[in-house]
Amino acid sequence: MGRIATSEIVDPGRLGKEERDRFFRELYAVQCQIFEGVDEKGFSSYIFHPRAARTRIAIFRNDQGQMVGYSAIHLFEMSSAAGAIAVFR
Repeated sequence: MGRIATSEIVDPGRLGKEERDRFFRELYAVQCQIFEGVDEKGFSSYIFHPRAARTRIAIFRNDQGQMVGYSAIHLFEMSSAAGAIAVFR
């Protein structure tokens, strides 16, 4: 794995189709190295959540430029009787 040399924040909504597909394949490969039991379709719906108002993904690369980790955050905007609510997860 090596040490984390760089990090970058990615807005998947700004990626073109080819870029997004390439990004997803790289991200899913890292996911499979860490976790078991999530298929591509399930992972895709989690990462590129259509109900999220915003999604950002921090990616981490080693000295060779290989992705070695990630962290995703989604913003869900809702309203209640008390007013607007923002949920990050």
